[in-house]
This record gives sequence, structure tokens and C-alpha cells, in this order.
Amino acid sequence: LRSAIANIRKQSVPISEIIVYQNKNYQNNSDVLSHSNYSDIRYIHNSNYNTGFFGRFSIPLILNTEYVAIFDDDTIPAKDWLKNCIRIINTFNAICGANGRIVIPPKRQMLSVK
Repeated sequence: LRSAIANIRKQSVPISEIIVYQNKNYQNNSDVLSHSNYSDIRYIHNSNYNTGFFGRFSIPLILNTEYVAIFDDDTIPAKDWLKNCIRIINTFNAICGANGRIVIPPKRQMLSVK
């Protein structure tokens, strides 16, 4: 979580707010967020009902901002991640999504053409 927040703060576009949404008690984020370095972060802890994966997508309903980005706590976005997403959203008038999978291409062989 610390690394994710640090990299979100380093984005090349300004960030208006960071909200940490914790669903149930699978890990304790309150210890991390109680540190003064995170006093600007809004912390929402849902301990009443397990919304599963989809609960995070209800957060935009309470926000008043043009763009919303949702990250898992183990997602480490590159510096221009949000900038590139906004460009894609505006170019294609679409939702932009990404995942954290690392895809390693299979070994490639050079073919000689005669």
C-alpha cells in the first residue's frame, strides 16, 4: 500500500484526492494510514458487508471529479500512467482499464528469408 500511494502521488498529472477503500478485514490498512504522511488520505473501511471485487466501483458515486482511477493496493503505476489513461479516454471517449499482469513474450526466432 505504501508503494502504491507513493507512486500515485508521483503521477505527472495532479491528483485531487486519494481514497483508500478497505473491504472487510483481510489486512489492516489502518496502521499504515494512521501515519502523519497519510493524513490527506480519506479512508473508507467497509466492515459490515463483503462487497467482493465490485465494491470498489461504488466509490465514484460519491465523488465530484472528472476522472477516477481505481488501483489495487499492490498496483504500482508508472509516472505517466494517469496521463496516458486520460489521453486514451479523451481520444476514444471510452473507459480505460489496465491490469497488473506482466506478460513475458515467448522466445522469438529469427527467420531468414531467401
